Amino acid sequence: MKTKGITLSNQRTFDRCFRNNYQALCYFASQLLNNEAESEDVVQEVFVKILNASRTFESDDHVRNYLYTAVRNTCSDRLAKRPEEQLNQTHTALSDENTMEALMVKTEVVRLIADAISQLPQRQQEVFTMAYQQGYSNAEIAELLDISENTVKVQKQRAKKALRQQLKDVYPLALMLLAEKFL
Repeated sequence: MKTKGITLSNQRTFDRCFRNNYQALCYFASQLLNNEAESEDVVQEVFVKILNASRTFESDDHVRNYLYTAVRNTCSDRLAKRPEEQLNQTHTALSDENTMEALMVKTEVVRLIADAISQLPQRQQEVFTMAYQQGYSNAEIAELLDISENTVKVQKQRAKKALRQQLKDVYPLALMLLAEKFL
């Protein structure tokens, strides 16, 4: 949805922006910093700065691009403060536009996957998350949820079928990212 004249000083607009972007930006930052807690700090810092700035954006895409750039710059600043031995090729990658573009695309696909998972029925969502994000076996899931192992298998199959349908436009890429991120 494209909206003209977005101002994030409006609490409702800010909340929507935060909900729609926070998780993806944390993933993006964690790919750069290799530290989940620090990544969350960076994203929160960026949102605080954007809330305090009285800036108007042309569209949701403009907001998203601004957020990615702000997170990237904040990560770069954090990496520059690390001792030399802690730095890796990430700091160099930050200056490579092709690498950053690829990471942004990957992050957006991860966002699509997360959105699709959140749209699954509650039980399928629980089973899928426990199996593919938390690494539980079918037997462990069955015991934790007090259901049969066969029900776990059925719920996993239904979830994968629903996700395949929801993500059909990006399915090959989503499949690669699911394997990398969730398995």
